[in-house]
Amino acid sequence: MYDTLLDYNNNMGYVPPLDVPESKAELIYRVTEKMSKYCNQKQLSELNKVLIHELEKVDIITQEKPILEDAKRENERLLNDFIDAKKLEGRSINTLVYYKSTLEKFLETLNKPVTDVRAQELRPYLLNYGETVSKVTLDNVRRIFSSFFAWLLEEEYIFRNPMNKIHRVKQPKTIKKPFTEYEIEQLRLACTNLRDRAVLELLLSTGIRITELIQLKKDDVDFHDRSIIVWGKGAKQREVYFGEQAELHLQMYLDSRTDNDPHLFLALIGGKPLQSNSSLISMFKGLSERSGVPKVHAHRFRRTMATWAVNHGMPIEQISQLLGHASLETTQIYAIVDQSQLKYAHKKYIR
Repeated sequence: MYDTLLDYNNNMGYVPPLDVPESKAELIYRVTEKMSKYCNQKQLSELNKVLIHELEKVDIITQEKPILEDAKRENERLLNDFIDAKKLEGRSINTLVYYKSTLEKFLETLNKPVTDVRAQELRPYLLNYGETVSKVTLDNVRRIFSSFFAWLLEEEYIFRNPMNKIHRVKQPKTIKKPFTEYEIEQLRLACTNLRDRAVLELLLSTGIRITELIQLKKDDVDFHDRSIIVWGKGAKQREVYFGEQAELHLQMYLDSRTDNDPHLFLALIGGKPLQSNSSLISMFKGLSERSGVPKVHAHRFRRTMATWAVNHGMPIEQISQLLGHASLETTQIYAIVDQSQLKYAHKKYIR
């Protein structure tokens, strides 16, 4: 730090005494750096002389460790308050855990209050983080940071959001294909029990999320109307509908049960309610191995439902409502228009 101060003052034509202690040199450097936008070189040189002369009369006691510990405690408090705020907004447990673990990793790298962080410090961290993860994951981290600093701004802990200068991470647009009719039949044949077949048909027919499916109760299902009340992201309630195949296999599954548990789907072993996504993820993995169909996961069922709907003429606004999307842009990512439908539409509308 003293060398930096020396170089800094050499550029102004002024060299401080060589016996200035390191702690005082650092203080002088910080003061002159902050005053540089208000003073010219001559004024800065005089400021250095005054600071060196006046600081000769005092001793500087370094208190960096207690200050750092205080900053870390405050950072932890702000993070917990942020998580509480998001919990109050209705974010899922999985989302809250992801938010907290992501931000904790960042806060561990700080030796200062998070309220003093600037964009110049965030960029190197995100660049380094992006070296080991995909662009999709990196942009998810960026969005979490944006949400955190926006909350700090809203709560008036900061008066300028450093994330405003850091823009969305551009990602290559790849087409994520839905299941083909042949793949669907292969998956149906691969089901080895009534529950798995009922889950498969319900996902195909409704396009609901896996987290929404495991929360379903028997009372949420209306077989007469073929509808289900679903609690989606942000604790938002919506009504979805299912077809004949889903009705048949869901009813067969429920008729096979002898328990009084109110949950719609239970674990195959133990008969307890599904507590997490892991059991259904294991189910998808088994279906994939037995059927030979790659990439079997819940979002691909959602994509298939959306694609079927758009190719049969359902308006994108209605598909978006069924999927529980906040924006049409998200729905358009899920729904892939069949090429034959594009060709037909071109012949119909373009001459």
